[in-house]
Amino acid sequence: MPTYSYSGDPSLSDVDAVRFLIDDTDPADWLFSDEEIGYLLATYGTVNLAAAEALYIIIRAIARNPNFRIGRWSEDRSTGLKILEEKADKLKAQGQTAGIYAGGIGVADKQAKEEDTDRVPPSFRKGMHDDPDTVNADIVHSGEENWGT
Repeated sequence: MPTYSYSGDPSLSDVDAVRFLIDDTDPADWLFSDEEIGYLLATYGTVNLAAAEALYIIIRAIARNPNFRIGRWSEDRSTGLKILEEKADKLKAQGQTAGIYAGGIGVADKQAKEEDTDRVPPSFRKGMHDDPDTVNADIVHSGEENWGT
């Protein structure tokens, strides 16, 4: 039997965070079960990506029912679909960049990374091709070296 839960505090669980982002917080009219949201979280790995996919699922469900007219009354779902799609695209973009880290930008960060004994040593480093046995201190690099004599 599918279950529904929402604490009212999205910071307490990833399921609550997804529900909050997709506006699925009404226990009397819920869109996804806890198990379905759990599946989305396991499949997509982040709250934002899971919420984006949930919105895409909602969009596909709404799109199956075409716009219609009964007398003077009509329903056009295109505006609502566009809003949902924009929100889903934004969440997807945020979810895809969530794990990016640019390290070594600050001096303190660079020093901390260099002092980390568990880090993989870099493949390249400044001066890695310097060989003290082949450096001739008598050569003055004026840009006019005579290589032939």
